Amino acid sequence: MPALVCGFAFAAAQFAAADQVSAQLADIGAALEGTAALVAVPGARQPAAEPVRAAVLTGARSEDLDREDPRREVVRAHAPYAPTVAIFSVARIPPLKRLPTQAAPGSSPSPRPRRVGWVP
Repeated sequence: MPALVCGFAFAAAQFAAADQVSAQLADIGAALEGTAALVAVPGARQPAAEPVRAAVLTGARSEDLDREDPRREVVRAHAPYAPTVAIFSVARIPPLKRLPTQAAPGSSPSPRPRRVGWVP
């Protein structure tokens, strides 16, 4: 449920801001809106375990929290970034950068970039 609420709020903010502000600003606003929606969902917030709370509040290290993460968990945490890194890495290969681009089927290629709002 929290993921749906956050996703819907993010999408709604993106939709509302898409033609009004720059893409970067729309992304930041949508992220803030999604975060606010997530905070508003009570089921999304679960209190941390007592040792974690004590360590965060006091800044003291704790023996039971000071353990190494299993390799499998580290790989799973970084796995979603692999496709993005691969796509951007392949896109930087010089021969591929020179390939001609095609317009989407049914659309006509634009002779110049479209200007959105106040963005130059």
